[in-house]
Amino acid sequence: MVCTAGAMGLWSYVADQILLLHHNNIEEQEKMRSLMDQYRDIPMDLADASLVATAETLNQRRIFTLDRDFHIYRFRGNRVSINFVATAKNLTQGMRV
Repeated sequence: MVCTAGAMGLWSYVADQILLLHHNNIEEQEKMRSLMDQYRDIPMDLADASLVATAETLNQRRIFTLDRDFHIYRFRGNRVSINFVATAKNLTQGMRV
């Protein structure tokens, strides 16, 4: 399998444990389903629902996403999620998260 330079960079973050992959559980999957139902008029896709559910589970307020519409979603308690939108420009300039 051949990866792009960007993909190889992300996998090096995984190998160095800078970027951690999270495996969800049944409760999080139910939360994802609930979120997708709550935001069905937007609509929220599974990827966005998994990011919000995982952030809530891990008590994280910073989410790395390329999705410019992510600011719409809220954590439980109506707290607005902190969204960090990355662009190709600041990814290539060594952006710090």
